[in-house]
Amino acid sequence: MAALTFLAPMALAGTLAGPILDEGATAELVDIVQLPASDGSAPLNRIGMVREVPDGSGRLFANDLRGVLHVIDGVSESTYMDLGLLRPKLVTNSLAWGFMSFAFHPDFATNGLLYTAHTESIGTIPPNFGPALPAPIIAHSIVTEWQAGDPTSNTFSGTSRELIRVAAPHRFHNLGEIGFDPGLDSADPGFGLLYIAAGDFGSVFRDDPGQLQRLDTVYGCLLRIDPLGGSFERDSIVYPYATPASNPYANDGDPDTFGEIYAHGFRNPQNFHFDRGGNGDLFVTDIGESNLEEVNIAVAGGNYGWPLREGNMALDVALNPYSVFPVPAGDDSLGFEYPLTQYDHAEGNAIAGGLAVRSSIPSLLKDKFIFGDIVNGRIFYSDIAEMLSANDGSASTIAVAYELTLLRDGTPTTLVDEINDALGGASVYRTDLRFSADVSGRLFVTTKQDGFIRELVPVPTGATGAPAARQARVRVEPNPFNPRTVIRFDVMTAGRVRLDIYDVRGQHIRGLVNEVRAAGEQRVMWDGTDDGGLASASGVYLYRLKSGDGVWAGKLSLVR
Repeated sequence: MAALTFLAPMALAGTLAGPILDEGATAELVDIVQLPASDGSAPLNRIGMVREVPDGSGRLFANDLRGVLHVIDGVSESTYMDLGLLRPKLVTNSLAWGFMSFAFHPDFATNGLLYTAHTESIGTIPPNFGPALPAPIIAHSIVTEWQAGDPTSNTFSGTSRELIRVAAPHRFHNLGEIGFDPGLDSADPGFGLLYIAAGDFGSVFRDDPGQLQRLDTVYGCLLRIDPLGGSFERDSIVYPYATPASNPYANDGDPDTFGEIYAHGFRNPQNFHFDRGGNGDLFVTDIGESNLEEVNIAVAGGNYGWPLREGNMALDVALNPYSVFPVPAGDDSLGFEYPLTQYDHAEGNAIAGGLAVRSSIPSLLKDKFIFGDIVNGRIFYSDIAEMLSANDGSASTIAVAYELTLLRDGTPTTLVDEINDALGGASVYRTDLRFSADVSGRLFVTTKQDGFIRELVPVPTGATGAPAARQARVRVEPNPFNPRTVIRFDVMTAGRVRLDIYDVRGQHIRGLVNEVRAAGEQRVMWDGTDDGGLASASGVYLYRLKSGDGVWAGKLSLVR
């Protein structure tokens, strides 16, 4: 494989993505169950995901990274499986090690098949995947198939076989989520194909970016296999599954490409989600390095750029992995897939998510994709139609992201506050937020802190729930506008006010207000020029207002 080619960067400073907007969307948090603690001190649990078994029973399952797979049957919780007992080499002493993920075969009710991804210390079993270039190995990341003797039982008893074992040179960004497309009929060729998200296995952390942007390793790839399709041999190793013929590299005739690869160029594609209420699109959230967090749509053969791209920006990890710069002219011809939506590290640190909300109940979350930040627990969303429109091959087209306000009995709250209350007044700052949904589309949020499974219930359109100060705070008239518009807003308490205009890429265009203002209604005119007095082009712009403890943002359209 050819060596990576990097570009000479001009690093950017400051905001890299558009501001997170607020259109007043709210959702109630409702406690469903608190799972038994797996440790005597915080974090009490490390819940990874919640999934409903596809057998019509309504049972929910949740994995603790420390090894236990819980089953919730109505209001009763019990241990379905303990990987720590079944796999004694399970290691959980790292932020990104342990019992990472699980998935039920869509025909589980008949065949009893369950799949898990976990981390083990090195033993006598050799890996069937590893780094493309020599690297020291410290652990193995494994996918296992389990067959329950009685699929209706709430305690696992059965057999297992190992499918994949990947040699890991680093404790971060190993195998993440595994899953099936839940929207397919059994006659569909894609039915029963297992998707496996593999991070870059810390290659950039280890100053070893040459392991990436290649098709002879699973590092940084989304894989797709047929676990029930038979087996094949490659380089004298027998692989106990089949490679789907529809995979992009399955029949390319190149011995240096792995047919299991569905898409590549990811850093840490920790979660993915099939939009079963829409077109069946596969959304992948990819955790960035130091600048941008992104949501992508996975396409067969897609290259998502890492470590040559982070979000919709370029970078040179050999020179400086922490700075990004604009993509070069003619970049669209290079064939990279770019994010549908993103946020930068002024808003958070690592993306969690996400889910397509396809509820029949009208709310500001209907037909939106929700995601959030693992560390601070903020929850965001973007319009799915806007996201799909942004899937045009251009780095500059990004759907706007909005913030969701969480409520507890109608009062605004945060996940950090919820966790600290659950832990008896602790001072936890990291939520380790995760999203899940059941078959009917109910939304759940979990954390790797307090063991609670909480339902996220969108507040219907027109219902009360948002605090009055957040409603109709800013008015832009006219909008769209030419040549000028007036931004009206209320200052509740006298104090410093800041009002700025950005373009949709997050670049600052014009500072309109940065001074102390008296309480009362304020009116600020914008004539469509930038800070240098030059006329801005036609397009969508974003305002961001900070007043007191509140931040408000929205869109305005300039038509020349």
